[in-house]
Amino acid sequence: MAVFRAILTPMDTLIHADIFFFVTTIAVVFFTIGFIIFTVYFVRILDDLKYISQKMRVESDKIIEDVETLREKAREEGAKVKTVLDLFLELFTRRQKLRSGAGRKSGHGKAE
Repeated sequence: MAVFRAILTPMDTLIHADIFFFVTTIAVVFFTIGFIIFTVYFVRILDDLKYISQKMRVESDKIIEDVETLREKAREEGAKVKTVLDLFLELFTRRQKLRSGAGRKSGHGKAE
């Protein structure tokens, strides 16, 4: 009966440690390179988001200014349009009153 014993000599232990540290070093290097690449892309994305948010802020300020200008113009033009509309409505209602008043008189005259 052969008994297989694993007897590790100090040299075998040293070789196992060297292999472990070599593999760990390679893994850390790859992890570090991946982290650096991720960080570079993440910073670029943040820069783009910053640019977009600044652009949106400027454009929204312009839109607010345009809306304020539009409101002022609408108030000015609205007053002008209201005056003209009031004039036409007054003329139209006068005509209607004159026509309806004349029709009633003639209508009453016909019925009598």
